[in-house]
Amino acid sequence: MIYTDQQAREIWGRINWKKIQRYVMKLQRRIYRASESGDFRLVRKLQKLLTRSNAAKLLATRKVTQDNQGKKTPGVDGRLAKTEKARLIIANTMGFDGKSKPIKRVMIPKPGKKDKRPLGIPTILDRAKQMLAKLALDPEWEAKFLPNNYGFRPGRSAHDAIMDIWLSTCKQPKYVFESDIEKCFDKISHEALLHHLNTYPTLRRQIKAWLKSGVMEGKQLFPTEEGTPQGGVISPLLANIALHFAIDIPFHQYKTSMPKLVKCTGKKQRQTNNPERNIHMIRYADDFVILNGTANLSFVEVIKESLSQWGLKLKESKTRFSNTKIVVDGQESGFNFLGFNINQVDTTQNKQGFTTLVRPSKDSFKKHYRYVCRMIRSFLYKGKWEELLKRLKPIVTGWCNYYDMGTSANDFQKMEHLIWHKIVKTLKKKHCSWGIKKIVSTYGLKGIDYGYGSHHIQRHVKVRDDKSPYDGDDIYWSQRQSKYSQLPTAVTKLLAKQKGKCAYCDGYFQIGDKMEVDHIVAKRNGGKDNYRNYQLLHNYCHDRKSKDDLLLVSDEF
Repeated sequence: MIYTDQQAREIWGRINWKKIQRYVMKLQRRIYRASESGDFRLVRKLQKLLTRSNAAKLLATRKVTQDNQGKKTPGVDGRLAKTEKARLIIANTMGFDGKSKPIKRVMIPKPGKKDKRPLGIPTILDRAKQMLAKLALDPEWEAKFLPNNYGFRPGRSAHDAIMDIWLSTCKQPKYVFESDIEKCFDKISHEALLHHLNTYPTLRRQIKAWLKSGVMEGKQLFPTEEGTPQGGVISPLLANIALHFAIDIPFHQYKTSMPKLVKCTGKKQRQTNNPERNIHMIRYADDFVILNGTANLSFVEVIKESLSQWGLKLKESKTRFSNTKIVVDGQESGFNFLGFNINQVDTTQNKQGFTTLVRPSKDSFKKHYRYVCRMIRSFLYKGKWEELLKRLKPIVTGWCNYYDMGTSANDFQKMEHLIWHKIVKTLKKKHCSWGIKKIVSTYGLKGIDYGYGSHHIQRHVKVRDDKSPYDGDDIYWSQRQSKYSQLPTAVTKLLAKQKGKCAYCDGYFQIGDKMEVDHIVAKRNGGKDNYRNYQLLHNYCHDRKSKDDLLLVSDEF
């Protein structure tokens, strides 16, 4: 059906997103329970029902064209969906037809490095179709994934992985094998992935079309015989499925195959725990660490052999064997993972005789300090002191929020000290004839809090191994979002105040929902910027409330 722009705006504005989201979540929870119980025939039926429903198609379209950060980036066809008419066309024409357009390759710099990595950008229609497939596949595989996998999964984060490491090392020192996979996204075998995906034929043909679509670089088309391109909506899920079979399952089988020790006590024999059975792996995407009570490395060959069947191999430059407490082969104790440094120091404060420290790594500390220094120089030389303080606040808050789960108080104090001295030094170069006392008094540096020293350290609670966003426990996940998520402070406070519910529709916020802070009384009507006048809404509820407010204003006049 062809709509005019006005008709499309009215239709899109009348969509009941709360009802749509509830319908999709209800089916996803049924898929999760069926997959958990092993009823894969029911899983396939429910996935077909979900992907063919108008509700799922509308939700997938909204997530890609409105909620996603890459909504303004076109694919090879140069098209976007900025208008309601374009979004309705995508939702109405979407379907798994086994076809896909090539992806556009863009080279983006790696954080803190000179190297660049390829990013693949599908067309907006393919992104919507991938989101539709992800809505169906995610609950099935969430029921299958092992709890040691924390990357690219709803409800799990880097902090959960770090907390898992802390829980594994707080009782005794461990030997650490750390590594990652070389060009993981680019080298995954298509045949092995499609075989282990084991989905129904229509969806399998569609996923194969995405994998084989090719890469457009400039005006030249390159075939893709292996790998899942970074940048696709479904690529992280496909990579997780591949690594589930390539690393998690072989390692779990290796661990459970270790025999228990038999100890004789007089006439009786009893089994005791084998120290090597305490081996534990924590994986975040293609980065992983293996913690072991002994220096045995026999598991490495098991992992290498399994990875070779998927066309993958370990990156030798990032493979390291160390220990959390003692020096191994002349290397320093401790290791880095996800920007953190995990180390153990001797102490008499506890029974173990050591304390496990979780702090920002040296590279992360230096990278943040250099970034702030560049900002200080660029703003102070232009005389924009107030703008500098305004721009620093969200950067400082974000960095501290990421590292405040461990023993980072001393690092925060040190960073505060270094930033203060950098500002004084920069102002001294600008005002050559001024003394330090005059600089401090003129700019009021003595009483300024940059946010590092006053930031509170809080212990993160790891997500429970048996919990999933699709298990139906809305209360657990709403409380967890308000306490242990990396959301802005205002959002977490409002989540706790509203008990995890949207103030407009009274529905629970689900994992992955886009939330927006709204003024109860609009500022144009005299509303103030304080928590008494704030409420937290779904982004689509916020849009609807704004339209209702405009209608009320127009009725008054």
